[in-house]
Amino acid sequence: MALTARKAALFLMPFICSLTVACQTMPSMQSGDDREAVRIEKAEQFEFAGWVARLAFSQGGRTLTVAGCQDGRAAQDSSACTQGIVQVWNVERGALEATLKFPRAVTAIAVSPDGRKWVAGDAAGRLIRSTVAAKTLPPLLHLHQKGEITALAFSPDGKWVASGSLNPRFPLGFMDVATGGVIKIAQQFEPVTALAFSPDGKDLAVGMTEGKLVVWNFASPRSMPVQIAAGGGNGAAITGTAFSPDGLLLAYGRRDGKVVIWDRNSGQSLMEFKGSSAVKVLAFSPDGRRLALGQDNGKVLLLEVNQMNPVRQMNPVWSKHHLLPLADMAYSPDGASLAVAVLRTVYLYRVEGSPSPRSRPSAATN
Repeated sequence: MALTARKAALFLMPFICSLTVACQTMPSMQSGDDREAVRIEKAEQFEFAGWVARLAFSQGGRTLTVAGCQDGRAAQDSSACTQGIVQVWNVERGALEATLKFPRAVTAIAVSPDGRKWVAGDAAGRLIRSTVAAKTLPPLLHLHQKGEITALAFSPDGKWVASGSLNPRFPLGFMDVATGGVIKIAQQFEPVTALAFSPDGKDLAVGMTEGKLVVWNFASPRSMPVQIAAGGGNGAAITGTAFSPDGLLLAYGRRDGKVVIWDRNSGQSLMEFKGSSAVKVLAFSPDGRRLALGQDNGKVLLLEVNQMNPVRQMNPVWSKHHLLPLADMAYSPDGASLAVAVLRTVYLYRVEGSPSPRSRPSAATN
């Protein structure tokens, strides 16, 4: 359909999107002050065979593992999904390598530190073990927490997967990756919504539905969790958390749009940001200089992280507004790419003019 008026195109685009799901992104807005320039270009996009819930880079950034639901009627309700799906895409070749299907929506995914294995969780509380390279090998399923798996995190040594659930009787557990054995944590936690291991593997950040965020010493399981955020009801629910690569900072985001970067040495809030929509996901860049923020309204922002000269209120140095709600986001291990999932589509952005991961041109490239 050809539209000659830009204003008409912008007006009609949400309706076109709702019918075809073939939406383009809105133009980015970049800061004009003296902060370091940020240049990010769209390099690729992948069409997922369903509705994306989570994604993760694997095999050193050469592949993307994307999980969600193939049942279109259950786009906003994972409990109603009757066909879960995981797809593995080769980023370098732009080719689909594997498709695995499951009886329920896949709601969480984590990739091992070496990038060779992934573990997924579904709406029924099952954990799914597989390898990224698997084409026909049936994955291993384990009934785990009897409630929707909301968050997964591999320990840095690759031996354990922490699993968060909405099940109030079993909100946090650990799976032995080698055997599939499950350990139920005796500590009292509320239903879990976000998890992150510290880079040294000693601590686990646990975000919960009522807004509490604690750091628990995984290396000393009997220790008491250290409270970072006290909570504040459903609007303050922790929806994303991430450690900086050096482990000195802990970022967390809430349903009410607030983002806080916490200094672990001083035990104080270092920087804050207040967005207009619920935080969906947070990710530090591999060099620790920026924090990527994904919001429920489809907006992606980059926030500058400056430990030497902190400011109480952070301002974005780059932003991109998508027309549809954002599902997930992840940096590639080398920081050269930022993957953003918006309903059925995964957009791959090239960061700061890094070379394209593809060796051949793409028809989807802007």
